[in-house]
Amino acid sequence: MDTKRHFQGRNQYKVDMKGRVPFPAHWFAPLDLKREETLMAARGLSPEAKFLELYSPAGWDARVELIKRAFPEGKLRDHFIRWYVSTAEPVELDTQNRIRIPRHLMEHAHIDKELVLLGCIDHIEVWAKDALEKSETIEPAVFEQIYDILNKAKNSEAKE
Repeated sequence: MDTKRHFQGRNQYKVDMKGRVPFPAHWFAPLDLKREETLMAARGLSPEAKFLELYSPAGWDARVELIKRAFPEGKLRDHFIRWYVSTAEPVELDTQNRIRIPRHLMEHAHIDKELVLLGCIDHIEVWAKDALEKSETIEPAVFEQIYDILNKAKNSEAKE
């Protein structure tokens, strides 16, 4: 796996008075971001947790295409687009490589003073520090399921 093209790792930051946080230099390569381009910030897709997602321009385009394919025309599609797509906003890197996340998205994720940026392979999640700490507990039975799934994938790869 080419790790230069994937988001991984975590970074914890304090939010400054203007709502800005540093953006990690090691995530510039996966973004393939040019200075005039922006990231897209959106609500995180989870029924239990409140967090945000950050996408590169190409990643956001792929996300929108997935939404178009996944949802037929109709009320459910319209509702989801209003809840998710219409609340997404561009986020620019300033000259000191900081991002300012829009206030309404910070409020959605209950981010106040400290946040954590998580590399999640094809996007970045932005969590309030305390919310992330509460959500990271994995029950032994769930961990066992995860372990089994990864082993099955590894074993099927070895047979090919």
